[in-house]
Amino acid sequence: MFNFNQTALCLICSHSVNVIKKFNCRRYYETKRAEIFENLKGSARNDKITLFKKSVETQQHFFVCIPEDNKCCVRERCIVAHITERCSRPFNEGHFINRCMQIVFSEFCTKKADLF
Repeated sequence: MFNFNQTALCLICSHSVNVIKKFNCRRYYETKRAEIFENLKGSARNDKITLFKKSVETQQHFFVCIPEDNKCCVRERCIVAHITERCSRPFNEGHFINRCMQIVFSEFCTKKADLF
């Protein structure tokens, strides 16, 4: 079991046990998962546990990092919309598109903005 947001999370099936008590976690493991992992002993068991923990942590990290990227995308969309409104031009003019791309790339890739 892995503690996540004040609930115990099963590393094997990602099922959560609402009340974190030793008895509840042990009962869940013994009734549903013990027969699968009873043959793993020692370092093999520890390796499997670390593998499950890394899997859960990568899933959690993936969903935590999304809002930061979304904030950047929303900011870029607002900048392009502001430029479009100010210039009153359609997107089919090459110079206008180039200018919008330069501004967006300078915001996203500040280190490589000179290449564009």
